[in-house]
Amino acid sequence: MTVARPVAVVPGWASPRPSLDPVRMTAASAAPIRVLVASADAAIRDALTGVLADLGHELVDCVDCGADLARRAPMLRPDVVLLDASLLDAPAAPGAFSVQAVAESVPETAIVLVCDRPDVRLGDDDASVMAALAYLPRPVPPAVVDATVRLALARGRE
Repeated sequence: MTVARPVAVVPGWASPRPSLDPVRMTAASAAPIRVLVASADAAIRDALTGVLADLGHELVDCVDCGADLARRAPMLRPDVVLLDASLLDAPAAPGAFSVQAVAESVPETAIVLVCDRPDVRLGDDDASVMAALAYLPRPVPPAVVDATVRLALARGRE
């Protein structure tokens, strides 16, 4: 007899994600990381916060614009910022400027660019201004989110 694992459907993500079994989590993946999520899209914020909660990470805040990111990150000092690439196009407070502000004011914070648009391309100038340490395409399994967040944090501490 086979027992199916429960599956949680995450809004804004193309495929369901399996529920995480805390018993199977390794010691490394059990250590929570403080994460700030930045996205103008509520569905993306909800999806990321759900995955982060399932992984046992601490969500310090969710912001919906670059200005809030630049203002909140220095106060909250997260370990990692998950930045939705859609904020890079925001005219009022461009995400690239916000990322640069975070990188300067909280240099120990790792920045991960989250993107579901295949048309986003970063040139050399964009990459240097962004200071992003990792790129996370969507949809992506929770284990990849966890590994990417941890890798970015480790690279940021180097």
